[in-house]
Parts: sequence; structure tokens; C-alpha cells
Amino acid sequence: QTPRKFVAALSDTLSLTKPVMWIGLLPTATAGRGKLVFLTANGLYTIDGAKHATLIDDGAYHRWSTALYDGRLYYTNDIHQVPVFDGNTDFVIGGSLSGRYITFWYDHLVIGTLAGFSDRVAISDLYNFSVWQPDRTNEADYYDLVEWQQTDNSFTGVTGLGKLHGVLWVYTPTA
Repeated sequence: QTPRKFVAALSDTLSLTKPVMWIGLLPTATAGRGKLVFLTANGLYTIDGAKHATLIDDGAYHRWSTALYDGRLYYTNDIHQVPVFDGNTDFVIGGSLSGRYITFWYDHLVIGTLAGFSDRVAISDLYNFSVWQPDRTNEADYYDLVEWQQTDNSFTGVTGLGKLHGVLWVYTPTA
């Protein structure tokens, strides 16, 4: 975890209008050192104070989910399609989805809790993160993880994604 003093000093130094929600390091963005990047509700910044992406901020809290792949940062939340940051430029993957959880699994981009489908996990085509519609010529797919819910459990749908020893784990409230 990052100490609160560091986050507060960072916000003051860079004159941020929103609190820092995520801090990470792009290991290959700067030769030998990496590059410190952080997300707020309305932007992606680097430690030098440069704002690399202007993001939608509707005033509600939307947790960022991030994943590193091939030296790039992929990030998303409920209201953003998947942007990619390589240390210098930021772009949105065309045709990508938005969701609450993101990870990579065997060179597929995986997004869980899609906007409008809280119990769905979508998997992109192999190496092509803009293809999400399953057909005979690609490996894209989606899964609806509908489970029996106890009446005293108010949470439904996917509550997390994880990887352990080559297995993709999808967490739900009762499993």
C-alpha cells in the first residue's frame, strides 16, 4: 500500500482536483526505471504532472480496475471502455466493453461485471482486444454466471476476477 502522506503530497504537488484512486508503475515505460502513473476520477497522470487522459466523471464513485500486458496499462470501470496507456500515449481500444473487473488470461483480455450485465464475464479474441462477438473464426466468448442467491444476500453477480496457477477464477457472492 502507498502511505497516505505520499498520496496527499502528490495531490498537493500536482494540484489535483480529485483524489488519487490508483497508483502503479509501468515497468517498461522508461528504460531502467519504469514510470509512476496514477488515476483519479477524471484523469490519468504521470509523476511529472502531465495529464495523459481526460476521463468521464459523473460524480459517483467508480472503482478502477487495472491490468498490465506487454508493458502497457489497461484500465476500466463501469463507465469507461478500456483505455490503454503505454507510458507516452493513451488510447481507447475500439469496440471494447466497460466493466468493473479486468485481467489478462492466456493472451485474452477478460472483463467481468459488464455494464448492464452484473453476472457476465466477457473474453476477447486471442491477441485482438477489440473483438468481443463470438463466431466460428475467433476465440471471443462470454459467460453468464447466474447462481442461486440466498434471500439474505443482497449482492448478486460477479464480485471479482483472479488468476492462480493458470486458472481463471471468477468470484461470486456465494461461491
